[in-house]
Amino acid sequence: MKDAETVKDYFSRIVDIINQLKSCGDIVLGRKVVEKILISLPQKFEHVVTVIEEMKYIVEASIYELMGFLEAHEKHDIKYTTLVEQTFHAKLNIF
Repeated sequence: MKDAETVKDYFSRIVDIINQLKSCGDIVLGRKVVEKILISLPQKFEHVVTVIEEMKYIVEASIYELMGFLEAHEKHDIKYTTLVEQTFHAKLNIF
């Protein structure tokens, strides 16, 4: 996953690759895909990956459940970053 890429765009690329593999007759196991996705995530998702692995959620998670989980984290991260930036700008305006 590229640093500037959204979770939705990344999963779109992954699903395209999975579909290409399946059209070639390969058997694609969801668990293996989930493991590879978790390995390929950038640094900003490291703590989320740790939580998923510690919860043993990886055994049961589908690709789409993982996508939802990561999208929720991404939205929360964007919201938090926006709030921090607004606070910083507000403090700059005071001074």
